[in-house]
Amino acid sequence: MNKKERIDAVLAGREPDRAPFTFWYHFGNQYAPGENYADSIIKFYRFFDLDLLKVMNDYHYPSPEGYDVVKDAEGLKKIGYATPGDDTVVEQIKAIKKIAEAVGNEVYIIDTLFDPWQQLVRHLCGEYQYGLTRTCEKELLEALDRVCDFDIEYTKATVNAGADGVFLAIQASDELVPGGYETYSKFIKPQAIRILDAIKDVSKFNILHMCGQAIYTEGMEDFPVDVISFADRSDRNPSLQDVKDRTGKVVMGGMDQLKINRVSLDGLKENADIMLKECGKSHAIAAIGCSIFCENDTTVLRKMVDYIKGK
Repeated sequence: MNKKERIDAVLAGREPDRAPFTFWYHFGNQYAPGENYADSIIKFYRFFDLDLLKVMNDYHYPSPEGYDVVKDAEGLKKIGYATPGDDTVVEQIKAIKKIAEAVGNEVYIIDTLFDPWQQLVRHLCGEYQYGLTRTCEKELLEALDRVCDFDIEYTKATVNAGADGVFLAIQASDELVPGGYETYSKFIKPQAIRILDAIKDVSKFNILHMCGQAIYTEGMEDFPVDVISFADRSDRNPSLQDVKDRTGKVVMGGMDQLKINRVSLDGLKENADIMLKECGKSHAIAAIGCSIFCENDTTVLRKMVDYIKGK
């Protein structure tokens, strides 16, 4: 099987020749033009020869004019509807286009997308965001709706540029979400579902990544998504099989990303063996639970990938 056939088999519930495998890390190229970032991703993909190419996205939602920080209702009202051509956001579209032209005929390309809550909490509202849920809920929800509109149009633009879908990352645990499940159920989950509903017929397939330890499993099956990714190797998270049984969806994970960063090749192989056992050969994409450090020894990581492919 080729890379796309392997993923197609998993999505269709058939058994592939082997479990497809992928991993990723942040390149930190958000200061650079998209074409330069694309060159890094293309080299990364060709070096590791992965079965699925998840493109990281380190560009940020543009700040409203005149605001470096948003911490009140008036600031929230200024958060406008961005377009995929605004500010640095367009650089990711440029990167996707160049990546797709180079390798899109051989591998599925999934772009990383952050949900509206994370788009705002990443510097724009930051530590003030939870307080805004209490002091100006209406204005915050309206701002999140505008960012939702952006995420939908942005995804359409990435697909037009050559992406096959998105990896929608949401914060989904008490350790990451101030106010816990109440905040999640009002300010995170509905917006994520709205985005996924709007794009499900646009892309080839989409992945939901639930960040955190002890992720919220209640209502997990509600998300209109093809694949669910999470750090299953955490002893506080459900297993891949648990989520398969609960949702009926393809799962993605199996490898403990924390153990990749400071172990020998023997440790990487042991980690991979557990991953492949957890994933089996059907209804799962073998992967890390979350991003790994970019400073890892690439030669050793390539040997790990070759080991996985040979199993």
